[in-house]
Amino acid sequence: MKGEMQGSFWGVGLGPGDPELMSLKAKRLIEEADCVVVPKSSLAGESLALEIARPFIGEKPVLECEFPMRRDERELAPYWAAAAEEIAERVRRGEKVVFLTLGDCLTYSTYCYVLRELRQRLAPGLIRSVPGITSYAAAASAANFPLGEKDERIAVVPVPRGDLAPVRQVLEEFETVVLMKVAKQLPAVINLLREMGLDGHAVFASHVSQPEEYLTSDLQSLPEGEHGYLSVILVRKKGGRAS
Repeated sequence: MKGEMQGSFWGVGLGPGDPELMSLKAKRLIEEADCVVVPKSSLAGESLALEIARPFIGEKPVLECEFPMRRDERELAPYWAAAAEEIAERVRRGEKVVFLTLGDCLTYSTYCYVLRELRQRLAPGLIRSVPGITSYAAAASAANFPLGEKDERIAVVPVPRGDLAPVRQVLEEFETVVLMKVAKQLPAVINLLREMGLDGHAVFASHVSQPEEYLTSDLQSLPEGEHGYLSVILVRKKGGRAS
């Protein structure tokens, strides 16, 4: 009987958006799940993760956990805890619960915070994570943009909202730099790359593998305020250009 045994929890990365870029394991786990959990911002409609996985969910229940678009961890902590408690209760009842995220579940994902809370509620053997293709790996493939060769070093950096001095330092020190979370600072980042003579060695990618995919190596052509969401910039000092 389901209620007489512990269930399981799986955090599943779905990849960048194209359902064909999901792993076979992700598809199987969704199909086998008793409950599917998806994160949802308070401003969004149906989550993109849910849209991608919808064909494999069938009639099973979907739990949409709201996580407001805020930066203060103290304000977000109650939402993470509430989601984790609901998930843990289902697992204790014997359910197989799958938490869906875009990209990779352990790379700049809300899942990381829920995972931290779940570790306080469930035994380690009940919690598993399944990797997904990251946005920057998908962007590199879409642009035929090599991320690294031989001993070249790669840095993955979220762009801060304030001073870009840390970004400049990373660009100076590494052969390849992946700039994530660029939306709020896109004009400033483009200006910095131009100032450093790297704008000709970069590719901007937005909504990769989705219908609205946008790629360009002409960063100066980007209209201000557009394409910033779900975007990355790849910079490689040696041969960094899209095909």
